[in-house]
Amino acid sequence: MPTPAEHPCMNRRTALRRLGIGSTVTLTGCAGLGGEREPANVGESVLVGDDPKRVEYVVRRVQALSELGQTNPRSTAGVWAVVSLRLTNRTPGPLELTPDPFTLVRGDGREFTPSTSVVPYLGSDGRVQARGFSFLTLAPDSPTDVALVFDVSPGDRYTLRIQPLGTFSLADAAEIALGELGGDDRSPTGTPSGTDDGETDRGADAATDTPV
Repeated sequence: MPTPAEHPCMNRRTALRRLGIGSTVTLTGCAGLGGEREPANVGESVLVGDDPKRVEYVVRRVQALSELGQTNPRSTAGVWAVVSLRLTNRTPGPLELTPDPFTLVRGDGREFTPSTSVVPYLGSDGRVQARGFSFLTLAPDSPTDVALVFDVSPGDRYTLRIQPLGTFSLADAAEIALGELGGDDRSPTGTPSGTDDGETDRGADAATDTPV
């Protein structure tokens, strides 16, 4: 697990410098490196990458669940942060995608990678209306709804960081502010979430169409 001093964006910059590529590149999507752009919000789209690997991302719902799966559920000492996204390939050809570009960043800088081992539990959980994945192919201009799962501590604020596809891409990363996850079982507006006990649901339905 990288510490803030070992931030992946810094590793990207170091790797490119060693290869003699763009030693003065500004990685504007990387916190703490200068030139940072403001994080997007739930329901807002962000475009990440450059040709031929450009993808549009929209976080449509964020759920904090104490258990995952409704048949032989999987529990955790913290909460399962389930981030439902809509992905759209904005290039002419198909793109292959894994969970690797995604990181959940806590307010203190600690980073969490997706918990791919619990993806099978999503299929038996009717509260999650998007599919988990470990690998998929995105057809051009065809929206795809997916879910990422992170094992995190409750009651903290989190940001989803999305890196561009391609090891040597010079495109900016993007960040989407998710707000506080779990801990109080309330919606982001301060009103009861209306969900089952142990679940906090932060939906983007007011900003986008109803999740498929």
